[in-house]
Parts: sequence; C-alpha cells; structure tokens
Amino acid sequence: LWGVNTASWKGEESPPPDTEERMVKFTALVATAIANSESREALSQLADEQAALSRVATLVAEGAPATAVFDAVAAEMERLLGADGVTLSRYEPDEEVTVVAHSGSDPRRVPPGTRVTHRGENVTSLVRRSERSAHMEHRAGRQGAMAAFLAKPGVRASVGAPIVVDGRLWGVA
Repeated sequence: LWGVNTASWKGEESPPPDTEERMVKFTALVATAIANSESREALSQLADEQAALSRVATLVAEGAPATAVFDAVAAEMERLLGADGVTLSRYEPDEEVTVVAHSGSDPRRVPPGTRVTHRGENVTSLVRRSERSAHMEHRAGRQGAMAAFLAKPGVRASVGAPIVVDGRLWGVA
C-alpha cells in the first residue's frame, strides 16, 4: 500500500453510481505513473553509481597512486550519497584509525595521515567491533576523541561501512 486517493462532495447529492469504479481505474493509472517514476529514479541512481565505479576503476587500471584512488572513492561517495563529508580510514592497532582520504567542506581539517583514536561509542568503533555497517545520531555530551573530532564541524549523524580486503577488515568508510 503506497497511499490513498479520496474524493469528497459537499452538496446534498450523492456521488454518481460509477464513481468508485472510476476512482479505482484512475488510481490504477496513478499507481502506474508512481511505479514508473520510482523505477526511473532507481535506474538513474544505479547509472550514477556505475559511472562512479567506472571512474574509480579507470584510475586503478591506469595505475594511479593509492592516494588518488582513495581520494576519488571519497569524492564519489560524497557526491552519490549527498553527504557533507566522507572519510576513508584504515584500522590500526590499539583502537586507532589512520585517515587515508577525506572529501568534504574542509578537506584540510582531516588530511591523509591523520591518526585518531576511536575509543568510545562512535560509528568507527561500532563498525570495527561488529564488522558491519552502523549508523549513529550524535548528541551533546559524548566523550572521546572521535566525538570531539565530529563536534567541531557540527556533524549530526554518521553512517559507517566496513572496508574488507582479502576477507579481513581493513578499514571504514
């Protein structure tokens, strides 16, 4: 069930006897239009994602340095997701990550090579513990380096996805 189509009459006369049948037919047309619109939107999104993957794959095939590939991945993800920023980080020992790429409003704020602890409750630590994607709304009062790191630019929510290389958790996007 996607929605409802209703009609109302204010006068004293009842609607014509075939009104319900006509509404059912008209609503079927509306449903077809909605389905077609949603299909076109999904197809357009898929085409955008495929084009982004193609651009990154081309960099890899041309032998671009890893930093250029990471930067392209972060930029493509930011654009496709409509995010305010995307950071790719490699997990290190002792609950730390090293930023390998960042795309966002101020890329100088998170330059590649930045190393930060992810101790505490944050998306980066959730992904590391679960090896699954995670989502978190940020609230005032959270503790830890990652909370401070995100509070300054006003990040309200984060979503993280694991980066798995050769069957092992390598990092987080």
